Amino acid sequence: MPKLYEVKDSPGKGKGMFATVNIKAGDLIMREDGRMKIVGFWRRDHREKQAEAEVQQAFLALSPAEKQEIIQLRDDTTINGSKIVRIYLTNAKSEKGDSVIYLKMARLNHSCVPNAEMGGFGGVAETTLVATRKINKGEEIFITYRGEHLDGPRAERHQGLMRVHRFVCECRVCSLTGRELVMSDIRRKLFQSLVSRRFEAMPTAADAQRAERGGIPRESGSSLTYREKVAYSFLTARIMEAEGMSGVIIGDSYFSAAMALLAQIQNMDTFIVLPSIEFLRELFELTIKATSEIRDADSPEVRNVKSYWTFLQEHNPQVKIGLGLIKRVASEGIPASKAYAKNMMDGSFVSRAECLEILKKERVSPSV
Repeated sequence: MPKLYEVKDSPGKGKGMFATVNIKAGDLIMREDGRMKIVGFWRRDHREKQAEAEVQQAFLALSPAEKQEIIQLRDDTTINGSKIVRIYLTNAKSEKGDSVIYLKMARLNHSCVPNAEMGGFGGVAETTLVATRKINKGEEIFITYRGEHLDGPRAERHQGLMRVHRFVCECRVCSLTGRELVMSDIRRKLFQSLVSRRFEAMPTAADAQRAERGGIPRESGSSLTYREKVAYSFLTARIMEAEGMSGVIIGDSYFSAAMALLAQIQNMDTFIVLPSIEFLRELFELTIKATSEIRDADSPEVRNVKSYWTFLQEHNPQVKIGLGLIKRVASEGIPASKAYAKNMMDGSFVSRAECLEILKKERVSPSV
């Protein structure tokens, strides 16, 4: 397999990693074993001499060529200690308290809209670098140093990067001005307010098992209603897309919204709400599109989502009937205002106002 990257000068950033070919979203750019691994390094409250001894011991175990590569990495001179300790603390990655340096990936620069992500640390012995969107030949490959996909407005990001990494980001989103900057900051602040609860909206392992058996996720055990789960998950995906982000989390968020909406549809015995069925179809289409951009269109993840949507269309009564009603309304020219929902008790179409009035009495609030 040809090498997909090269390390060369990056204006204003020292060295950087650049694509040597066009790279597709989801492509494995590289796999790398870590060097200078120190178990439990970040779990200890180091005194300077102890850190010096551990780092020097790990450095001495390297080959001459590896030592030369280490010496050429970024050296933050504001850190106390010898040159080797400064380089180590500047470039080492942490996983569960252990630390390690990836000699090639240490050249990756930061962006608040990264196009790649590191993952699969495997106990910090090995990690991978995967493209999260298309990267053109000659384009620099970026990761985020901040951990979260979207972690606050520009001033907050800059403060954190300066405190930990000693630089000011000048990426595309950090270079916005005027109204565009205001809107970006608003989206990221909104994302922050969602982030603490977004995992509640994600399907659990039990939900996945129920889905495989043709069931739906349960609402018990979560403080979020189905309606809130739909909104939180859908907004998470939309905000990330609006900010130019990409990654598995977008497809996962759309799928979470779909699962929550399906659960709500399944629990409504009185009506089949046609806009909810249409929105469910859209959410599955968005899930497939977002996941296909990261995984191959024929990947197991995409095939599973497509298979599940096919299963619902063929075997789930509400979905099957709802899609048929949508076709009927379109073919017969029935006004949408008069065919918001189908009353399953008497077979009549009802308006939104009539449907909501009855559901209000039943204490049910549809997502759409």
